[in-house]
Amino acid sequence: MSAALLKLKRAYRKDPGNLDLLAATALAYFEAGDREGALDLLQQALQNQPPTAMLMQLVSDLSLKMDMPDFAAKFLTVAIDLEPGEPSNYVNLASCYMKLGKYDEALELTKSIAEMFASYAPAWNILGVVTRQYLNDYYNAITFFNEALRLDPKNIQALNNLAECYAGHMNSIELYEKVLAIEPDNHQVRVSLAISQLQNGMFEEGWRNYEARLKLSEGLSKNVSYNHKISPWKGQSLKGQTILLMPEQGIGDEILFGSMINAVIEDAAQVYVGCASRLVSVYRRSFPAAKVVSFEDKLAFGERVRSFPDIPKAEFNRIDYAVPIGSLPRFYWGGREDMVRHSTSYLTPNQDQAAAFRARLNTGENDLIFGISWRSGKMTSDRMQGYWDFEMVKKLVVTKGVRFVNLQYGATDEELRELKMVAGPNFTVFEDVDLFNDIEANLAIMYNLDLVVGPPIATQMMAMAIGKFTWILASGVPWWMFGDPPSWGLKPRKNIFDARFSRALKYSFFNKGEWAKWEPHTMEMMRQWVSYLKDHK
Repeated sequence: MSAALLKLKRAYRKDPGNLDLLAATALAYFEAGDREGALDLLQQALQNQPPTAMLMQLVSDLSLKMDMPDFAAKFLTVAIDLEPGEPSNYVNLASCYMKLGKYDEALELTKSIAEMFASYAPAWNILGVVTRQYLNDYYNAITFFNEALRLDPKNIQALNNLAECYAGHMNSIELYEKVLAIEPDNHQVRVSLAISQLQNGMFEEGWRNYEARLKLSEGLSKNVSYNHKISPWKGQSLKGQTILLMPEQGIGDEILFGSMINAVIEDAAQVYVGCASRLVSVYRRSFPAAKVVSFEDKLAFGERVRSFPDIPKAEFNRIDYAVPIGSLPRFYWGGREDMVRHSTSYLTPNQDQAAAFRARLNTGENDLIFGISWRSGKMTSDRMQGYWDFEMVKKLVVTKGVRFVNLQYGATDEELRELKMVAGPNFTVFEDVDLFNDIEANLAIMYNLDLVVGPPIATQMMAMAIGKFTWILASGVPWWMFGDPPSWGLKPRKNIFDARFSRALKYSFFNKGEWAKWEPHTMEMMRQWVSYLKDHK
């Protein structure tokens, strides 16, 4: 137990009625990795103190910080009973409902909040959030966010949410800059600004602001710190130098930024590449000139401390520079013209494993085989709108002349059962493959496919990294297309993954009726793919 936590515990014992001390001590427990200690402390407080609205609010806030929206909702309900005129409790309860997937309850509550507290800006902001995320109704969401800003022109949440409505457009950049004028140290908003700038091809500004991800307390970097004192690389010449490329974010991000590893190998005398353990064998085969090692994470005081124990201490001490791999584009991708260097087919599947899957597929020489996925493994209310309707998946897998292979990690039994029911023997599931953890198997399967189709998740990153034709279906153009507009036609394109087809599709997730609008385009694209790939088989 740290000295700071011990000090807080002693102070709280002397003054158990001090809610500020209660909050600080509970958070200290949580950040030290002792979730149970934090919960025990809160439970004791609830037993020993009168149930005031302020105490209920505090406990609910702490529950949300510890990612327990179900507990938070219970305490907020009590707080509302104790103090029905406090609007923030209603707003926070609606946020809990969204996190819990109780969308109907959230919608009804937010409508009531706007009526009850019409002059309270956060009431309109939360109504806008629910309208956008649940109903996918951007038009009315924008109206509600603007009403919040009319009442409070400097409302950070409303400005940020309005900017998200214009994601990918120049309007979002202006709105994020307004937020940063008020809160210049808001690192999450600065990262959002960076993404919007990159989506509009503003490379210099975008990559500079993207560095803010390293200062986040949550989200992209998830509070990763590194336990070394190696000098940070900031673009200096690497001639004769040794550098450590440090992994960050998720597996898809590691693969995306991994497209620059060969360029660094060309520039430096020696390159150490840190990566997730499930990528180690792939990276060692793909980058034989580099020394590839896995990382180890330990939780300490709310941070994940990352180390590389497989690098001998003597070697570690000789490394000249270290850089988070997501910072490489700042120095290697100054514009679209820079992205063709080592951008294609930079990962190498295991050929023996690929041959084994080819034998299991048992297809004829002219048969078309497509891999398909349809969502992220982590589906939250704000992410759901970015993935395509499962009914559309069922229509695609019955495409004439195509056999489909499941690439969806975390697919439910019900999802797979429905797809097998509609596609029959033309839908293959490798039951013995863990698609989440076994990257080698993913690449070996994809090596035998003619096309990989799905949303912009790690699966599609893998396919593009081994040079497979990849069709991206998303609710907007992914930021890593850097302003490259979507197209319905099949045209070879040059971008980060040269010589492949990657296309974005606008669609609506929650408004199921919108699929009637976009379905013909999607099916026409599928027909074009089939025709093109048959001709080029």
